[in-house]
Amino acid sequence: MQASNPFCGYNIPVVTYRYADHQNLNADLVSIIDDLENFYVTTKSDSIKNDDGNTQTKSILTHNYNNFNIFDRTEYESIGKFKAFVADCYRHYIEKYTKFECKNIVLSAWGNKLGRYDFLNRHCHVYEINNLLEISANYFVKSPEHKTFTRYYSPLSIIKEHYLYRENNEGDFTIFPSFVEHDTSANRSFDKYRYTLGMDAFHADENLEAHKCLIQLID
Repeated sequence: MQASNPFCGYNIPVVTYRYADHQNLNADLVSIIDDLENFYVTTKSDSIKNDDGNTQTKSILTHNYNNFNIFDRTEYESIGKFKAFVADCYRHYIEKYTKFECKNIVLSAWGNKLGRYDFLNRHCHVYEINNLLEISANYFVKSPEHKTFTRYYSPLSIIKEHYLYRENNEGDFTIFPSFVEHDTSANRSFDKYRYTLGMDAFHADENLEAHKCLIQLID
């Protein structure tokens, strides 16, 4: 586990956990993400016009982040095991780094598949700091066979921009507050893709009508 709290001295934790059996899981996730991409390209091609959370990516999956949930693919045994890991990580993060009660937590989870030159623009998953539990995460599935990075920006910087620059490693699962802006480096590979998962966790009793595909993560 690698934890960083680089922003001023305020508690804005960006915490990375490591999934041990990531090779088997990641092979299944690549198959799932490819299958989902094929569905949207062949049957819902106009959905590329959907909101993409200000990431400005070419990935049709990112434009459908509210329309599917990776954890619905229960025909894969690896997905059930990974869900238990994600629940444990969120439980640890919430109890150690926040004041929120760790119960009745729901989760959205989508895939991103970035081709040559593509990257996720600087964005965040919520645009205010409030008293609601809103905690995001990303999981790095597959590298395009060169180093890629994610930057997490301090929301407290006023004059000089301050960010945490973290190299992406297959099997890394990083949790951070949803108000933290982040972006990625570009995929420079000619024919390899960058596969990742994005996630958002909430209390189930909050205002969630905009989030269509949620699973129960913690009772």
